[in-house]
Amino acid sequence: MNENLKKQLGNLTEGAMTIPNLLSVIRIILIPVFLVLFLKGSYLAAVIVLGISGLTDTLDGKIARAFNQVSNLGKLLDPIFPRVRRRSAALWQLALLDLCPERSPHAHRRHRPAHS
Repeated sequence: MNENLKKQLGNLTEGAMTIPNLLSVIRIILIPVFLVLFLKGSYLAAVIVLGISGLTDTLDGKIARAFNQVSNLGKLLDPIFPRVRRRSAALWQLALLDLCPERSPHAHRRHRPAHS
């Protein structure tokens, strides 16, 4: 392993054992849990998992600032969740359109049978 990479990894793990980083890891672990629940049609459970993920997102930042537990690993992990949350919300909206087609913006269009 080259020295530059060792130095970068060392900087990343330095001070990484904090409650905020643990919450970030839990939040990342909850992503596949959300996806499995969602894909199996357990929408209420998926929403609960998404809510817990959002709560950990709020808590980790507050704890990190209040107890001066900001770390390089936290700075790397923290921006990941909002992107995943946005994609999850988009997935949720697509499922709602599929479950409730009358809510679709294209619901007013009538499908006309094709003439042979």
